[in-house]
Amino acid sequence: MEESMAVTCSREDQTLSMEALIDILPTKHVLLKKQIVEDGLCPICQGNEENVIHVLWNCFATMDVWGERDSPLNKWSSNYKDFILLWLDMVNRLDVVQLDQVAIILYKIWARRTCFVFKNIFNSPLVLVKSALNDVEVFHESHLRLTYDAASLPQQITKVEWRPPTNPFYKLNFDAAFDSEKRLMGIGIVVRNSRGEVLAVVSAPKSHICSAFSAECYALLRSIKLCQALCLYQVVFEVDAKAVVNSINSYNNSHSWQGLLIDDIQFLIKGHANWNLIFTKRTGNKATHIAAKLGMYLDSESVWIEEGPPEFLSVTLLESHVLAQKSI
Repeated sequence: MEESMAVTCSREDQTLSMEALIDILPTKHVLLKKQIVEDGLCPICQGNEENVIHVLWNCFATMDVWGERDSPLNKWSSNYKDFILLWLDMVNRLDVVQLDQVAIILYKIWARRTCFVFKNIFNSPLVLVKSALNDVEVFHESHLRLTYDAASLPQQITKVEWRPPTNPFYKLNFDAAFDSEKRLMGIGIVVRNSRGEVLAVVSAPKSHICSAFSAECYALLRSIKLCQALCLYQVVFEVDAKAVVNSINSYNNSHSWQGLLIDDIQFLIKGHANWNLIFTKRTGNKATHIAAKLGMYLDSESVWIEEGPPEFLSVTLLESHVLAQKSI
């Protein structure tokens, strides 16, 4: 049970970090702009506007959390005005374990704020930090076990077709799982760098889909939007649907709904000189296929940064291990 809880927490904290970076976290500032609330004041301190940097860093209640003795940031300055600048500073100054600790503390700070707003319950800074550090410890133990399991699999029975891109390109694999009876699809997206390291994973459901071809096109559209959000300008898009690759990479003169969808995708790709769409075999798209299957069973989209769902980790760890062995 402990292992399961840790993995779940990792999913949520990575999603929160992503939402904070692209400023879609539902703070009072965002809700005020959408005219959902009448004021943008922080519900805790009632003295400042509640934007991302305030709720996660500058609020006096949040500063008490980061000031805890066991916090990885307990001696840091509070003079940050932008969350992106704070995050970049953390990435440059902290090691992997400390970054994991920070990500989970960020998630728990936001969860505490939400609990206070809706239930009037407010955990102490000490309880919050200790809970976060415990979750990180349990998660890393489970991660090490997955690494060991992948490394111990006999290499001769595992054929890995996925190949990393050439630096400085990123490779985005995408896939769609399609249920024709329910007209439901699952989107799976995996972004990795030239070292094979996972940068982002997306699993998402989508309904009212008429064909497997349309499902793959919608998965590609979501992939393009993800690259735009992450500001990735040198990308190889890879999929195991040859019909989609041929349609997007050739002249389109269809005026059907499917043809209009292809037009939209072609327009977006042509706007980026260093975006390329290529075909790969199913064996080169295993991790993304798992993410797509998972997406069919989700209620809403899930995003992981530098990690992925547990159903998916064993495949990427195995691929990284085999690629490392071949490079020796």
